[in-house]
Amino acid sequence: MRTGFSSSRAGGVARFPEPGVACNAGHTLSDARPATYGRAVATFDDVARLAAQLPAVTQAVRGGHRPGLAWSVEGKVFAWERAFSKADVTRYGSDPVPGGPILALVVEDLAEKAAVLDAGRPGFFTIPHFAGYAAVLVQLDAADDGDLRDALTDAWLAVAPDGLAKAYVAGR
Repeated sequence: MRTGFSSSRAGGVARFPEPGVACNAGHTLSDARPATYGRAVATFDDVARLAAQLPAVTQAVRGGHRPGLAWSVEGKVFAWERAFSKADVTRYGSDPVPGGPILALVVEDLAEKAAVLDAGRPGFFTIPHFAGYAAVLVQLDAADDGDLRDALTDAWLAVAPDGLAKAYVAGR
């Protein structure tokens, strides 16, 4: 276990600011984010803030047919903004399409992907396009803050160079 999902590299819980702790802009999580049904919901600004707390992370804007934000470590992308394509939406048929911002996160392997999805955490899902690919999708406005924090850290650990990952885990 890494941070509550699954992995072979690390254990424990990531040390990130808890709700109510001021971020760099002086806002707390509860007043810096929109509220839905009485709770603050995550945004890509929150993802950027959490990712920036991990070593050697670079944020960039991806181009191409699905532009958006992406986060990488040593040139390896571990998280990215993932809008639905027309084909993705069509595959839902009459089922509701998850709304709000969607984040894609790398996982260690397909076994970890299955473990993350089997855990049934709110907001975590996959789509047919990701079949056979070691990544999950996160509906940010439905995911728990702690689960998002842990999953983002696990994604980073999945692609970070071994030395960097081991140093990070040892320093927590």
